[in-house]
Amino acid sequence: PIASDHIVLTDLQRNFGCALIDIGAETVSVSIFENGSLASVHIFGIGSLDITKDIALGLRVTPEEAENIKLGVVGFQTINKKKLDEIVEARLSDIFELIDKYLKKIGRSGLLPAGAIITGGGAHIPMIESVAKTMLRIPVRIGFVEFPAVGSAKTSKDQRLLIAYGVATSSLDRVQTKSPRQNPGDHEGFIATIKNFFKQLM
Repeated sequence: PIASDHIVLTDLQRNFGCALIDIGAETVSVSIFENGSLASVHIFGIGSLDITKDIALGLRVTPEEAENIKLGVVGFQTINKKKLDEIVEARLSDIFELIDKYLKKIGRSGLLPAGAIITGGGAHIPMIESVAKTMLRIPVRIGFVEFPAVGSAKTSKDQRLLIAYGVATSSLDRVQTKSPRQNPGDHEGFIATIKNFFKQLM
């Protein structure tokens, strides 16, 4: 959350209160922001890879095919769309039920005015936004950052790069905002910046 919140969330969202939900392959992290700062973090041992496994078993396809089906990369001509939706919705409901139980535990269930922002590789699952709205009962949107192209590389929309991009830009911001009175040849300021970043990350 420290790495990604400054490029995904707005100051208004941080102040009003929101949940930053990162759907990874093997874990789901939920970070609550209130009054402009990070209030709490929780990590669940479940992720989008579990959905891929469910699809592979339920539709009797390979893991590679299941992953493409999950993300809507392939067509549904030979797939039972109704069964697929039931499989995906069941596992997503499990994930968001866990999140809502955590929000109830900290007294924030249905009480985050700025809603939930979903990031991570799992954010690409087609029905995730509608399931999240139903389960969490707050506004939900997909966190999106269009990464700048470098050289001849094309702009990337792959949200799995978001955390790495956040780490890089936050470190760069800290280096660029160091005191102008500091000697540019002195590496102590840069080292202190890196140490401070990892201290915050821990």
